[in-house]
Amino acid sequence: MAISKQEIKAVADLARLELSEQDLDKYTSELDKILTYIQSLEKVDTKGVEPLVHADDSKDGGAQTPTRSDIEYSEQASGEWINEFREDFPKIAPQTEGRFFKVPQMGK
Repeated sequence: MAISKQEIKAVADLARLELSEQDLDKYTSELDKILTYIQSLEKVDTKGVEPLVHADDSKDGGAQTPTRSDIEYSEQASGEWINEFREDFPKIAPQTEGRFFKVPQMGK
């Protein structure tokens, strides 16, 4: 699948990134390789393969998922740590509205 420099430049402009000609060449080549690989995956025969709803499709919600022994994990359930820092988030955000972050509009 071919992707053009103009398409890379357009995406970079939307992201407000300045890319040199060398960067444009590099990212065009790299993204083209990625897209070509993804396109090749469309040819894989997946008949009879059950789709996953989530990467962790276990029935226990991941509670019994094995973990690495060299990392210490918190006993808190997933996501509870965020409550500990909830008051600090607005302090580091450029703009907030209530409990939400305000961000610039990204389209028309």
